[in-house]
Amino acid sequence: MTDQEYKEWLTTLKEGDTYLAYSYNRVYGAALYKVTITKTSEKSVYVGEKRHNRRDGKCIGSDGYLPKPATDEQKRKAKLNLSKSKVRVEIGSKVDKLTQEQVDKILEILKEVIT
Repeated sequence: MTDQEYKEWLTTLKEGDTYLAYSYNRVYGAALYKVTITKTSEKSVYVGEKRHNRRDGKCIGSDGYLPKPATDEQKRKAKLNLSKSKVRVEIGSKVDKLTQEQVDKILEILKEVIT
């Protein structure tokens, strides 16, 4: 979303609108979170108690901006990150129950990824 598209999008927001926003950090990776517009006025958009300028999305009273909606690529990255986390949990909790055949299949898949 370009800056101009973002500014135009801000003008369309109304109370009750929801969308998915994207965040990333080095520890947990990509994630999506839900943003709900709780109140609007001619000049402002509120998310909870935080007020944002409708003209440019800047948060009033603190740093930051109203998050942009997640792109399709960001949604894909977040979904992949969540799937990887599920695999880690599932393998970690069930690794002692795997048969040799199952371990061999997993190792074969991992070889394709590593090489």
